[in-house]
Amino acid sequence: MIVEFTITGTHDGELEGIPPTGRKLELRGMEKFRVVDGKIQEMRAYFDPQEIPEQLDLTFPAVIAQLPKLVLRKVL
Repeated sequence: MIVEFTITGTHDGELEGIPPTGRKLELRGMEKFRVVDGKIQEMRAYFDPQEIPEQLDLTFPAVIAQLPKLVLRKVL
């Protein structure tokens, strides 16, 4: 069985050390299930993980510009 999904949300909490951006996210993907006797035996999710930093404007140039602020948050 294959399921297509869309997850939406707002980055309003820390994400792997990155402070909240307040930006909206929409992540699309698919999950593949192997079902035996009515029970899920295996599940695999497929999505483009690069969509997350791109939508949060956390690509390399944007993060470099934020480094001083990120470092100060850790020091203070």
